Amino acid sequence: MMLEKEIYGTVTRRAYSIVSTYSESKKNQEITFFVKRVSEKGMSDYLTRHIEIGDELNMMWPFGHMTNDYSKDNYLFMAMGSGRACNIPLIRNILFEKKKYNKVYSIFGERYFSNIVSELRDLYDVDIENYQWVVCFSKEDISENGEKNGNLIYHKWYVQKEIDNALKFIDSKDIKVFMCGKPAMVEEAIEKLVEKGIDRENILFEKY
Repeated sequence: MMLEKEIYGTVTRRAYSIVSTYSESKKNQEITFFVKRVSEKGMSDYLTRHIEIGDELNMMWPFGHMTNDYSKDNYLFMAMGSGRACNIPLIRNILFEKKKYNKVYSIFGERYFSNIVSELRDLYDVDIENYQWVVCFSKEDISENGEKNGNLIYHKWYVQKEIDNALKFIDSKDIKVFMCGKPAMVEEAIEKLVEKGIDRENILFEKY
């Protein structure tokens, strides 16, 4: 969803992912966004520190294409940083609303433990059969062999290196892949997935 607001005399437009599912938005009559503040000014600073009740923003129609047609029962989600926002409603819809899946593997990339937000606890602090959440840290001081905290698995490497573990867990090439992240990560991950036999048409992605 594109948001537009005049900030410090300049009209600013930024795209943010809606993290509430359709059912949640309809029930609560609200749309929820995930916003990560990246600077001391601009849209993210305004939305996280200065927005007030009654403020008005222009909202433009969603322009992303990461939608689920439910043609597959196995899912792989990959994202880094704020790119996880694209995947959150898809995962929640599969696990808690549709409840129609075989296996789901979620790989999120972060720099440090502190970047894991508590608002997502319903996705990583759960014990659901055939569902696994993994966080790959690029800066945190942990072992490459991985550590486990409850149902959450940590690794010190980039998200694309986790693909082998994901495909082993899912145990099928008939999967739908959703990913969002920096161009280098997305392109490398797509190349590796195709090499592993995943149909290119079943890989949906967004770059930022």
